[in-house]
Amino acid sequence: MKDKTSRTFELIAAALLGIYSAVMIAYAKLNPVTTVSNGMESYTFPVILYAIMLVCCIILIIQNRIAAAKDKESKFEKLDVRVWITIGAIVIYALLWQVIGFMASTFLFIICEAKALKREEPLWKCAAVSLAAILIIYFVFVRVFSISLPETFLSAIM
Repeated sequence: MKDKTSRTFELIAAALLGIYSAVMIAYAKLNPVTTVSNGMESYTFPVILYAIMLVCCIILIIQNRIAAAKDKESKFEKLDVRVWITIGAIVIYALLWQVIGFMASTFLFIICEAKALKREEPLWKCAAVSLAAILIIYFVFVRVFSISLPETFLSAIM
């Protein structure tokens, strides 16, 4: 059974991802794009992915609350520092996305998050996992699905 710190961390992460998914679905519905490629509107695939992510977050939140209700102890435990590091890293990641770009900020975010969650892991392993993740993201979304990554405001200057 998960401890309270893990459940709290899971609840916060699921809530943030769920809110993000809901906002992105609402944005896509409020700002329709009529461009059609290969028989699919341009927002269809991302909206499907956000909907799947939202459903998974809702399921996680429900499971989390059921597990918390079954837990006999009602004693409040202090949140693990990793929870606060993750919340801060997500905020910084979101801010850096527009400054240094999606790939660079994702690379840094995954390294920081991997190191925060598993402090004993060597930095080179965290960097290798991060590099593998951005390569997979690049090949799947940019090469296979031909999705353009967002431009940074620095690209206008350069």
